[in-house]
Amino acid sequence: MLNSLAKLRQQLPTDTIQGGDFADARTLHISCDNDLMHKLAAAGFGGDFLSLADAYTQGPVPALNNQEGFIRIRATFIRTNNGRNQQQAFAELSNDLQTLETARNYARIAFWFEHNASDALAFVKMLHFFSDPAKRAPLMQCVCVSDYPGAQGFNNGIGLLPTEAMPALWKQFQPLSEEQFAFGKLCWQAYTSATPEAFAHVMAVENPPLPTIIPALQRHIRELPWITNGLNLSEHMTLQILSDHGRQNAASLFYRWYNKVYEPLPFMADSSYWLVLEQLANAPRPAIRLIKGSAQKTDWLVSLTEFGQQLLRKQGHWLDKNPYDRWFGGTHNHSNHAIWYWDNAARNIVCTLS
Repeated sequence: MLNSLAKLRQQLPTDTIQGGDFADARTLHISCDNDLMHKLAAAGFGGDFLSLADAYTQGPVPALNNQEGFIRIRATFIRTNNGRNQQQAFAELSNDLQTLETARNYARIAFWFEHNASDALAFVKMLHFFSDPAKRAPLMQCVCVSDYPGAQGFNNGIGLLPTEAMPALWKQFQPLSEEQFAFGKLCWQAYTSATPEAFAHVMAVENPPLPTIIPALQRHIRELPWITNGLNLSEHMTLQILSDHGRQNAASLFYRWYNKVYEPLPFMADSSYWLVLEQLANAPRPAIRLIKGSAQKTDWLVSLTEFGQQLLRKQGHWLDKNPYDRWFGGTHNHSNHAIWYWDNAARNIVCTLS
């Protein structure tokens, strides 16, 4: 969604506004972090802010030349799994595309991204889109934040940094090269492919033009089911938390343990994590038990089942007991078909018949 930083600044309390004009009114700032918008406004930044709200780490992300068709697929996934209105989601994603189509009218486009999988995938999609020079602004710049001095355990939250950090980060922006546009396009094409083979090859490129995103992509490929027990890494860590710390509510599970302790490179918003929990619980042979005593998902009580314990001990396999229908980018993994797995011991992908 597009927002004017100048108009937003007028709505903020005056005691939160800092002086300075770090980007003129002809700058388009693009990020996945909506909180960042308020920090930029308070820090005195000018221009417009585009928040990319669609997380490509879950659901179908197929390679389609038809952008309207792609948006409809994503809007359907958002409605089905996040409870949002499909028409509203379609309208928001369409408005984002319209903004990108007119981005060449700005003097500068500034990409603010973090080093996690959600941001990395959104960033390479942007590089794929702007790989056509005719769509670019005269100046195309980016920053990829992995840490910040004084911010202990920088944890998936560029928008949670203090307002005074924004001018400091602005000094770190670098212009994007043609090589980086080409590599970003290659990454997006690999992720949207019908198999994950090209995606695995991308991560093995020596001296990549965008080295800061490689760890995020390496983390994300572990969201394929593991060949040992059929769980992806997020699911495995969820069961491990419950085994280590016992039954607890979903808020504690996600905010206290998963995101801050167990996850090596946090990338999920809570809405995405609730989907992980529901997939583990709503199966013929569930790995966890959810007690939904409240409409608030944070209040769900979560506990480990006997089958969940077996999976942790690698004495069972998820696909032996449950149907499977998941997407990894453009790869559709489903039962009664070839399944792509992650082999953690070999650090490679494997294709087998379910």
